[in-house]
Amino acid sequence: MTPRAGRTSPSLNPGARARFQSYANHLAKHEPGLIQRLDEPAGATITGDLSVMVGAGVRLPYTIELRFQDLDPFQPPEVWDRGRHFRPDGERHVEDHGSQGWRWCLWLPQAPEVDFADPEPLRPFLEKVRGFIIKQLIYQDRIRRGIPRSQAWPGPAWAHGHQGHAQWIHEQLGPLDHAGLRRLLPYLLGNRLSYNRRCPCGSGKKAGLCHRAAAERIREALHVQDLRRAVEELGRGASGATGSGRGASGATGSGRGASGIRPRSERRHRIRPRSERRHRIRRSRRLSSHGGLTMPSPTGPPRSTPRRPSCSSSRAQSSLR
Repeated sequence: MTPRAGRTSPSLNPGARARFQSYANHLAKHEPGLIQRLDEPAGATITGDLSVMVGAGVRLPYTIELRFQDLDPFQPPEVWDRGRHFRPDGERHVEDHGSQGWRWCLWLPQAPEVDFADPEPLRPFLEKVRGFIIKQLIYQDRIRRGIPRSQAWPGPAWAHGHQGHAQWIHEQLGPLDHAGLRRLLPYLLGNRLSYNRRCPCGSGKKAGLCHRAAAERIREALHVQDLRRAVEELGRGASGATGSGRGASGATGSGRGASGIRPRSERRHRIRPRSERRHRIRRSRRLSSHGGLTMPSPTGPPRSTPRRPSCSSSRAQSSLR
């Protein structure tokens, strides 16, 4: 079967048109069973039979459909099971969308394993689809052998639904105790973290040197509704901790270790704002200009500054001479 490219939508920019043409050339050369279609009302799709080596030199065709959202060839497409080969099941990462069909969840949308900004992303993407089909066959074989569904999927995988989003957010924020996580969650939905304020996680560092970049990355990657539900999921997990805010490692909510002492890297003096430092310098100069006031000594206890002689006392001393 020879691939054919449908009519190009007039709304496509030259970069997107060139990228779709490169996809058509790749299909014509390496994937003869797949056909690319471009249509503005229906969007851009790649449909057909994907040949997969299932073992012992046997290749089987699997009918799939790749759907590019908003005619965007620079984002990973959705993979739909047109042949209904694997029944929907959360443990095997197949979703039932009713009349639209069955969709395969290869990864989280915000954590793709193939970068479509690369010059030729279609080849590694189709290899990922083939690997997903092989995992489905392994999953079926394990189920037939009596392995529980929760343990039958081969290899690591994200959780399902909003729990997967919550798992990704926790991974982006890094190792945190429950108290620090609970203090950070409002800044994922509400006000943004300013650079110079202390990070709410309790590390004592500036937010710009701690969790500010991760919070901005999370806000940009997830839709508002998905982010809200994921934050609620994380909040339920954090509220299930003990009242003292200790995590699994026994660290306290203030970022201290098991001994109750902050690590040396976190025991830093607070950097005063420049305006406050200037104010202190000007105030010390004003005080030192007046005689008889006690000024702090930089090397020892407070000392008394000598009183400057007045004009009358200097005249009296000169008359006595």
